[in-house]
Amino acid sequence: MSAGKRISILSKDEYDYFYAIPELTNNDRLVLFELSEEEQSEIIKLPNEAVKINYILQLGYFRAKTYFFSFTFQQVRKDVWFIINKFFPGSSFPKKQISKHYHYTNQKKLLKFFKFKLITAKDYPKLNQKAKKVARRHVYPRFIFDELLNFCLQSNFVKPAYSKMQAIVSEALQKERERVIRRMSSHSKINFDSQML
Repeated sequence: MSAGKRISILSKDEYDYFYAIPELTNNDRLVLFELSEEEQSEIIKLPNEAVKINYILQLGYFRAKTYFFSFTFQQVRKDVWFIINKFFPGSSFPKKQISKHYHYTNQKKLLKFFKFKLITAKDYPKLNQKAKKVARRHVYPRFIFDELLNFCLQSNFVKPAYSKMQAIVSEALQKERERVIRRMSSHSKINFDSQML
């Protein structure tokens, strides 16, 4: 693979399944936006309805995809109206987006609630090591991707962005190619030397 070119792992439909904001039916909304007593008590503490709606949206989307999204209320209009009608009847559609501060504060609250964490720079070597180990068994990029997803879930990590996953899988496959070539070269040299004796 040439430098700078990202490896293709997921089809468009597969990418949407893992990384696109979920398109929900009313039945999905009833399940994903359901609030426990603990969640309701957390929402009461939030400063206004727009922040509360954002919190419930992120809660439902995280339940669906174990991932956080950036979105406007207009982009997810049907979900917003569902939440308004269920939890804030009689309220109007939010006129403004909430600030990034509140959006990310809501994410931090949800991470704590679900006992998940975002992957930091010190965590990436674990993913790289896992990918290299898997690449020794299987060189199919999607297989390595799936194993990394499983590793993230088992470690309570929010999965990295797709571009980061592409980079990790690509590096693992490249390292495995280099390892196999070195091994073959070493084996060829041993055979050549034994024939010269």
